[in-house]
Amino acid sequence: MKKILLIGVVAFSLQSCATLFSGTKDQITFRSYPADATVLLNGREIGKTNNSIVIKRRQGKNAMITYHKDGYKDLTFPHEVKTVTGYWVNFLGYFAGIIPGIVFTMTDVATSAYAKPRYETYEKTLEPSK
Repeated sequence: MKKILLIGVVAFSLQSCATLFSGTKDQITFRSYPADATVLLNGREIGKTNNSIVIKRRQGKNAMITYHKDGYKDLTFPHEVKTVTGYWVNFLGYFAGIIPGIVFTMTDVATSAYAKPRYETYEKTLEPSK
């Protein structure tokens, strides 16, 4: 019984507001004209445009997205993120010296749950190469 209680306490202590309420993955829609361009995240192919793709927040933080299509110039742009509200709740607990606030804040940072994408859709037009 003590082991089960201990496991429960440890599992609870590793949860945090941003992790619980906003998760650690996001579905983002990538659109381009013309369609079916390859989508690269930090140089790694993750799919094609005109689709929704699930990205782990840890991968998307400080990432660059590139659309590539033969006959067109590559288009590279930043994947912008914003801090989720749940993170600030933990952050306040951290500065108040509340031990759970410290643990929860570190969990949000470690999982990148605090960094939600600024945009759910990226829509771009590719220029023909010369």
